[in-house]
Amino acid sequence: MEMRQAEYHPVFSESYKASKKALWPGKKLVREKLFDLLKECDWNKAEVARRVGMSRASIWKYMKKWDIPLKKPF
Repeated sequence: MEMRQAEYHPVFSESYKASKKALWPGKKLVREKLFDLLKECDWNKAEVARRVGMSRASIWKYMKKWDIPLKKPF
């Protein structure tokens, strides 16, 4: 008996595709903008990452690079 694996082709709606796009396509992330986004998102790094189209790890690395505290300052 021969087993074949079908190719997987997910079907996404246009609204889903639009929601996955970064809010700033092609724009460069700078320290001030990252800091503003962190305040806007109540220091939720996952939400910031979604908004700029990066991974959480990338946001964390930028925070370390630019000496932005990892936790919300009081």
